[in-house]
Amino acid sequence: MKPSVVIFEDSGYSNLFPIALTRPVFDLRCGILTLKEKITHDFPHYPVALLCRDYLADYVQSQNPDIPVNVMPESDCIFINGRIIADGSLPELLNVQEEKILLRDGQVVAARLKGDHIDQFSKSIIENSELDFLKDVSRTEIESAKLAGYFWDLVHHNPSEIQQDFKYFNWGGIIEGTVSSHAVLR
Repeated sequence: MKPSVVIFEDSGYSNLFPIALTRPVFDLRCGILTLKEKITHDFPHYPVALLCRDYLADYVQSQNPDIPVNVMPESDCIFINGRIIADGSLPELLNVQEEKILLRDGQVVAARLKGDHIDQFSKSIIENSELDFLKDVSRTEIESAKLAGYFWDLVHHNPSEIQQDFKYFNWGGIIEGTVSSHAVLR
């Protein structure tokens, strides 16, 4: 059975204010897709759950009626930070059976957790990024992860993400119909 993918907000959400005041960070857009859509494209056919600030839970549930919000699955979980600008590398890094935490500059990018660690992690991660209770879980620093620390990070990565999203959907370079002879294409 596949583990559940839990897309979560961590304490870094406040650095994305004001654009993250009324929506969870994983609903922010970078490129054509939202950060949540990028993550779910990397993990097709996995059950998904969302973990957000309590005051946003009802809104998030209304926008995602088929996805559990702030309810932790009972099986193994792959936790993914909602601030990540997913590039397709996480599935391979987390395709292991043992528990593991992936970090970027000391911030949790993703984690594969089981049992009691799931509840402990989910109860502490939004307001407190300290993971002292997970001392027995292996940790790996990854340099390739792009976490949106501030809203201008989304603006900075937007052009390259638009190009990546066009490639992903195979939308680029197709001209449907006719082009005027007076038009210049680059």
